[in-house]
Amino acid sequence: IECYDISHFQGKEPVASGVMFLDGKPYKSGYRHYKIKGYEGINDPAMLHEVIGRRLQRLLNEGESLPDLIVIDGGLTQLTRACEAAIALDISDLPMIGLAKKREEIYFPGEMIPYQFDKNSPSMRLLRHIRDEAHRFGVKYHRERRNKATLKSILSDISDIGIERRKKILTYFAGKKKVQDATLDELAQIPGIGGKLANSIYEKIKNSSGRKDGSNVG
Repeated sequence: IECYDISHFQGKEPVASGVMFLDGKPYKSGYRHYKIKGYEGINDPAMLHEVIGRRLQRLLNEGESLPDLIVIDGGLTQLTRACEAAIALDISDLPMIGLAKKREEIYFPGEMIPYQFDKNSPSMRLLRHIRDEAHRFGVKYHRERRNKATLKSILSDISDIGIERRKKILTYFAGKKKVQDATLDELAQIPGIGGKLANSIYEKIKNSSGRKDGSNVG
């Protein structure tokens, strides 16, 4: 079973996540991140269409087995666009469902009315687990990308930071914490930075930290 989710912050830095479960358990080697290439702004259905198309095309190109089931994090609109990607590749018989968060309803292709099952049944618990894992995986990746973009923007405004120093700073923060949470002491401890430059970076971070953290997930 594979599950796909979209993450972005008000349409910025949109990414997708794909997780794979094998025999009911997470199969980390099958996890995938996707940078959205064809769309900007808030358009989760279209982004899902792109990602599902890319995933299925790659499986076909490499002669790999198709999933037994694809779960889309979302309702009928998201599911419909994902199915269109499969239809375009002539694999319309690929099992696919949408799992909507609000009421934990399941949508089937071509059916307007969703189904509700016992939320505590083993099957529903498994589907919710897969959906939540896709959400977690996607949000983590999105925040890392947004963190990096924020830091690059801050560093570009400081004239004393060259290519090498920029690399060291970006490496230090990669996958660790939000730039906005950095302390002056932490910045000063980065090799090649020093107290004066650390203070300049810290002031820039404070001036740019008014944005609220969050993500929008399809």
